[in-house]
Amino acid sequence: MPARIRRLNVKPLHIPFTVAFRHASAERSETTTVWADVTLETGVTGSGESCPREYVTGESLDTALAFSRRHDAAIRDEIVDLASLRAWVASHEEDIDANPAAWC
Repeated sequence: MPARIRRLNVKPLHIPFTVAFRHASAERSETTTVWADVTLETGVTGSGESCPREYVTGESLDTALAFSRRHDAAIRDEIVDLASLRAWVASHEEDIDANPAAWC
């Protein structure tokens, strides 16, 4: 059954670690992610997290948020079921491939 997205809220999420850690690519004292909350017009809700990492996907928090802002209206207006999701993904393949964490 088709269902439009009524609300899509995408925001940065910073959670401090109790202990900083370091690995070969970075040193971090907090997690920096993108958090998304969605509500369909049917009332169904969901949440998700994306982890853009410049040293992994080439994305930053800012580029992931920019991807979301750039596509927010189209996602809400055009994706109503699995077929329209597949069509949207196919027509935005290049941008999704360049922003995999943002699309996540």
